[in-house]
Amino acid sequence: RGDPADAGAFARAADAIARAVVCTAALVDLDDVVLGGGVVNGAGDLLLDPVRDRVAELAGLAFIRRVRIGASKLGADAGLLGAAALGLVSSATSLDRFWAA
Repeated sequence: RGDPADAGAFARAADAIARAVVCTAALVDLDDVVLGGGVVNGAGDLLLDPVRDRVAELAGLAFIRRVRIGASKLGADAGLLGAAALGLVSSATSLDRFWAA
């Protein structure tokens, strides 16, 4: 909706994200996919609607077509917060080996 180059970029991004969602959902039987980061949260439905539409087109299995796709409520900090949480969990579990002597 606007600049044709921008529309093309969003269409390519939506296609790539949809393909990743379809492949991942087929492998691990997802119910929900939450997309985060500044681009997703800034674009909102301008990006999410084409992703949902493309998933519906690409999905050959009914359980993949039922996957719900939404935007993270953590905003642009979603990746940073997820990495920090993973680091905290990983460091807590990896420190256990130092306490057992």
